[in-house]
Amino acid sequence: MTSPLLRPRSVCKCGHLGDGPGSEHTDERFTAGHGECKVSNCGCLQFTWAGFTTDFISRMNKQQEQDRGKEE
Repeated sequence: MTSPLLRPRSVCKCGHLGDGPGSEHTDERFTAGHGECKVSNCGCLQFTWAGFTTDFISRMNKQQEQDRGKEE
């Protein structure tokens, strides 16, 4: 199970956050945070996943290194 500190944050192709609390996209009918971007002058009409935040990726890499160290 992923710790709350390692909660993934998704980034849209427009560069703004999507899905879940703090999303910069409106709620879609079926999936929260996957509608149009709420950031002024963005123009993005629907969240399109482009990756995770670099902060999340670096924390996951650190966690994997720690886990590998425990296995050895």
